[in-house]
Amino acid sequence: MSSRATHALQIMNMCKTKRFGSLFLSIALFFTLFSVPASAADVEIAAIPTASTVLVDGTHIEFEAYTIGGNNYFKLRDIAYVLRDTSKAFEVQWDQALNSIDLRSNTAYTPVGGELSTGAQGAITPTKTASTIYLDGAKIDLTGYQIRGNNYFKLRDLGTLFDFSVAWDEAATTIQIISRAAQKEVTVSTVSEFVQAVASNTVIHLAAGTYDFTAYNETYPNGYTIDGVSNLTILGAENGETEFINTDRFKDIIAFHNCSTIRVQSIKAGHTPQEYECDAGVFDFVRCSNAVVDNCYLYGCGSVGISIGESTNFVVENTTITDCSLRGADIYNSNEVIFSKCTLTENRCYAALISVSSQSSVGTSIVTFTDCTISDNRNLEWELIEADGACSLVFNDCTISNNVRAEGHLPYLFNLMFVDISGASAVLNRCTITGNDMGYEYYMVPPVYEDCVVKDNRFSGTV
Repeated sequence: MSSRATHALQIMNMCKTKRFGSLFLSIALFFTLFSVPASAADVEIAAIPTASTVLVDGTHIEFEAYTIGGNNYFKLRDIAYVLRDTSKAFEVQWDQALNSIDLRSNTAYTPVGGELSTGAQGAITPTKTASTIYLDGAKIDLTGYQIRGNNYFKLRDLGTLFDFSVAWDEAATTIQIISRAAQKEVTVSTVSEFVQAVASNTVIHLAAGTYDFTAYNETYPNGYTIDGVSNLTILGAENGETEFINTDRFKDIIAFHNCSTIRVQSIKAGHTPQEYECDAGVFDFVRCSNAVVDNCYLYGCGSVGISIGESTNFVVENTTITDCSLRGADIYNSNEVIFSKCTLTENRCYAALISVSSQSSVGTSIVTFTDCTISDNRNLEWELIEADGACSLVFNDCTISNNVRAEGHLPYLFNLMFVDISGASAVLNRCTITGNDMGYEYYMVPPVYEDCVVKDNRFSGTV
């Protein structure tokens, strides 16, 4: 073949190569431009159990939480449950018909059971939460996932919604949920220093000694009152060495009105014990939420040891109420009140030792006594325990013993009033009710005994 012919053939081959190369490039470009990438919904997202320690206001709590896409997701009801006794409480309501979640800020959470349950193992593929979500009546966008039938949301998103803080301690691999503002700490040793120190977001440490509020009676006609304060902790010295008194028997020792997130701990308080000459209480709480009274000793002749009115999420624990002349505990129009490991003893009651009442407009008042002792109360002219209105009383593992009526009186052990279609009830679980000398066992509605010991009681009246 001549050189010219050879050169022509080479040119032809080059053209073919370019033509097919361009064709392949065009095809590749077509698929690049018009192929459909996998959507986010088509990509499996793994929910991996969170291994981090979780602290809620400094307390270690076990959660079933998951890491999804690098973020921590917690069960919605678990967060509502652990914050229910704080100023960041919120309610969760589920509307199955509308497939909607209704969140209510600054509202006490109502437990439904199953909160803080754990036990599921291993990673799982979650599904996007399809429910409509409302916050205080307004629709919001909140990314969540359903895992094993429960809704999980990003912890930091919930913190933004309900104004609690989320902190990460990398060195300790710890997640911190903080509901309270930082508290300044103050130490006081006189009543005037105490009064000056009272403020929101404060811890007051009281030195041992007696704090007499009598000098403040002109300023506070019903007794020294703390009003509108939140996140306040009052800590007395251990062993009952910090005592609050008022020499005027017609003044409350201390009152809390319109307060939230209050803790009163290790305080002894009362008027000088004496026969019935007193018309004022010891601790009085009105329109308060998320309050705790712990390890206190409340004595008479305070007419009422502790009064709790129009309040929610209230805990009285490890506390003794004694020698009161009217009532040990007066609870009205309040809900989610718990007495735990308390003792009510040797009170000289001219009215019911424990009184719970609730107006129908307020709703059911739920009051629970757990591991409490109600014993050796004397001179009972009225019933030992009364409930009026929509009230639900629950006694768990309690002892009710050796309570004695006043001579010539026939009070009830339980007075559970029932009006129209609403009324009070009392359920006692695993309780011991022995040695009580009363007029009658109950009035109107009988208490319900579950696994209780009921024996050696004397009821002198005739039905």
